[in-house]
Amino acid sequence: QPLYQNTDFMVTTQETACEKNKKLLRLTITYKSLQNIDQFYSAQIKLKQDGQIVYTAYHLVGYAVYPTLMWLSGDAITEVYEMPLPRRQKEGEYTLEISFAHSPLIPNEYGYTSIFANKNAPDVKITNLQFK
Repeated sequence: QPLYQNTDFMVTTQETACEKNKKLLRLTITYKSLQNIDQFYSAQIKLKQDGQIVYTAYHLVGYAVYPTLMWLSGDAITEVYEMPLPRRQKEGEYTLEISFAHSPLIPNEYGYTSIFANKNAPDVKITNLQFK
């Protein structure tokens, strides 16, 4: 049973690890392409406590190295995303959620940047985290 699936890809496994100093959350995700993909995807990653978003990060899936636009049917891609955490988080339990959306590229002074095109994309719970 995949963690997430759309018509283009599915997320087959995920793993999270938090550094001891709680400054960085390492998220490892394995994707499987279900067809040749002709567009970019971004991930929106949310850290929530008591149902309230305390931090949001955006990530171009596959980075610029192997973005979804280059994925062919059957490709299996594992990527590691390191998400900086807020400087001060309260002790307690948090929920980590992710959503995916098409991501058009916008030219800027550094080359290109992506935008998360669908703010209503469904969130998928990844895991619970406990900060002490």
